Formats: sequence, C-alpha cells, structure tokens
Amino acid sequence: ASIASRKARPESLIVNVKNGPIIHGVALVDFNHLIGPRIEYSRGQLYDDEEVSKILPFLALPDGAHLSSEDYSYFHLVPSGPKPSTIFGISCNQQIAASALLVKQPDVTRSTVQKAVVVLASKPVFGPI
Repeated sequence: ASIASRKARPESLIVNVKNGPIIHGVALVDFNHLIGPRIEYSRGQLYDDEEVSKILPFLALPDGAHLSSEDYSYFHLVPSGPKPSTIFGISCNQQIAASALLVKQPDVTRSTVQKAVVVLASKPVFGPI
C-alpha cells in the first residue's frame, strides 16, 4: 500500500482551532462515600453553568468505575445558552488504597479513594490529551 492510501492515525493529526480555545476547562472529581461524586476542583468558565456542574461528576465517575483500578470514559454535553454547541469530555479515573494517601482527610472512611481528572474541549482531541 502506498503512503497516500494509508489512513492517518488520530495521534498524528494536527488540530487547528479557528474560533476560540480548544480546552474549555479541567476538573478534579472526587467520590465521597456520603454524598456521591462531586467536583473538588475546577478551572474554566464552563463550570459556572449549574447544569454542567450537576451532571459532570456522574459522567466523570460513571457506575461501575469502582470495578477497576483505573479507567477512562468519553462523553459529550451541550450546555444551555444562546448558542449551544457540543462540548467533548474525557475522564481518566483512578482508585487507590486509602492507606497510600499522604494526607488522609476525615471524610475518607473506606479503604479506597476514587478520583477523576476531566478535560472539556471544543473538539474531540482525545488522542493528543
């Protein structure tokens, strides 16, 4: 097969963004055993949207996330507003033993802790992330 006939891999594509930033925000989502998943830290105006803040923790740490030590999930959301557009998300989550924590907060009551790092973008750029 010639070079021209091969498909380009997503990792090798250059992403050109013409309108606005490609990354809309990042967040750290924690699973609290008393209240469920919650946003522990966030950066980006998108998190000011109440609907996004309510649904994001459940997308970042979906049902069954506790069944593996680490995993990832892809999702998308469409925030409300005058010009709604699709926001693409990737969540990378990990579960570690509570005994491995350097600083153990009082709300850590179980033997494991789950957290997820979330990136929200205007394009599905999951390969480069």
